[in-house]
Amino acid sequence: MEKEDIEALSYDDFNKIALKRWQKLEKDFIKLKQIEDKKKNKLTSDQESVYKFIMGDTKKAQFTVKDINISFGKGNKREGLKHILLRHYCEGCDGEIRARDILNIGNIIKNGNPIATIETDSYNSNNGLTGYTQEKAGHIYKLIINEKGHISQIITTYSNKNG
Repeated sequence: MEKEDIEALSYDDFNKIALKRWQKLEKDFIKLKQIEDKKKNKLTSDQESVYKFIMGDTKKAQFTVKDINISFGKGNKREGLKHILLRHYCEGCDGEIRARDILNIGNIIKNGNPIATIETDSYNSNNGLTGYTQEKAGHIYKLIINEKGHISQIITTYSNKNG
């Protein structure tokens, strides 16, 4: 979904689409968990936190990666899970990501590199924003966080896949 389309959505329409995609993400997470259980793989602590958040067991995901305290909440049109669901969690959309990418969101910090310059039109300045990038399977994944005190809030994550 294009930025202009998202900005033009009414509050109710935005939330309906976000809810529908969240429900799809829940189903995809259940499938991913079943696959990992069959392989006898355990989720890492950050994956477990994201999983519980998506499944509605917690109000937000909170985990620590490389001494960075991360918070991942529902958000809105400009940040957090709702933003990610509407902008990037759809087949063929710009910056397409999949359920496994969301589950592994902490890996972008763990295995990625800091971004020197953050280009964003969601904020008037990039003050407080930190980014990480990771190349995986021929694609580049980015994660943008907002450092607020001792907690860093996830703003967005996306790939270089374009619809």
